[in-house]
Amino acid sequence: MRIFFSGTHRSGKTTLGMTLAAGMEMKFIPTNISDILKNHNVVNPFSAKHEFSLILERQRKIKDHIKNLITENDNAIFDRCIYDVDMYSVYYLGKVINKMPEYEKRYYSDVANNEMENDYIDNDEFMFIIQPGIEFVHDNNKLHESPSSQHFINSIFLTFVDHLPKDKYCVMPRSCINLQDRIAFCMDTIDRIGLK
Repeated sequence: MRIFFSGTHRSGKTTLGMTLAAGMEMKFIPTNISDILKNHNVVNPFSAKHEFSLILERQRKIKDHIKNLITENDNAIFDRCIYDVDMYSVYYLGKVINKMPEYEKRYYSDVANNEMENDYIDNDEFMFIIQPGIEFVHDNNKLHESPSSQHFINSIFLTFVDHLPKDKYCVMPRSCINLQDRIAFCMDTIDRIGLK
């Protein structure tokens, strides 16, 4: 069994995943993508097409990294999944496509859409989508912008949930704003759907 916590940067995925894993006696697997982000930071691209290709390369590396972690670890809880990478690709690549001339937008939109996965969750897996709450702290990392940007990215996460099997995910309500509430929600959901 694998459990994934999905959601925007600084929404509390890692804290919640670590705590739940300890309580359920499961492995916790941090995805640790900061080194990939640091080594593939998109700085001073000379065109929108160049920026697009740099972001695409970075997102592919993150996706490959997470896929490897998933393959190597069973009976574990993860603080990200492939769905996260694709949702951030929608955000980052969409911003770049908007800078392009109209005659290029269609082609690059198709390229971005083709990067999306067909299947995000296997039979023995479950995903919790965590919405931004009180944990958001602006860390001055240029890759992640303001709280308002995080809420916009959260709307992308929620827009694409139709790509997920309905019995394999749930969206944590915004009313769960502290760790105790979030743990209780997760445990109730796990008991209800028989994940143990």
